[in-house]
Amino acid sequence: MENHSTGKPKLVLNPRIGYGEKFWPASRTADLLCKCQQDYGFEIWIIAGLTDQDYVKEITDRMKGERPNTISLLELDKLGEIISSCNLFIGPDGGTSRLAASLGVPCIILFGPTKPFAWPGRAGARNEIIWKGLPCSPCSPEYRRSCRSRECFTAISIDEVISRIEKIFAYIAEQ
Repeated sequence: MENHSTGKPKLVLNPRIGYGEKFWPASRTADLLCKCQQDYGFEIWIIAGLTDQDYVKEITDRMKGERPNTISLLELDKLGEIISSCNLFIGPDGGTSRLAASLGVPCIILFGPTKPFAWPGRAGARNEIIWKGLPCSPCSPEYRRSCRSRECFTAISIDEVISRIEKIFAYIAEQ
């Protein structure tokens, strides 16, 4: 599976959604992306909103090697075009992740303060959902805003995401 423009497989990451609770620490995101580049040869694309630019910069500044492509403020059709051209999408539960799944792109969706039961029919061999199901999750919007630990996201390890990448690609290779 490769991107025909570069010959490399293309990974699109939406690292964060419009409000601040649904995201991984920037250091962990950078480490994951570096591992994906080194171990799988991925070309990395980061899609983020205008309010997330400082967070994206923190991720890219921590990365070693090839700099990822970063894109913000896309029209829906252009967003769909970029996502549909990728081999793997990773992101938190949100609209962009739902778009990726609806386009048939293999997805890894990270759930934290919300529960994945709102994704009927989208999980399966090509889509992996990671949710820790902590006693405090799902939590209320009010609690989310005051939660400082965000353990529901920080408990998700890089190895867990890599394991899901391998599971998806093993399934695709069998088809």
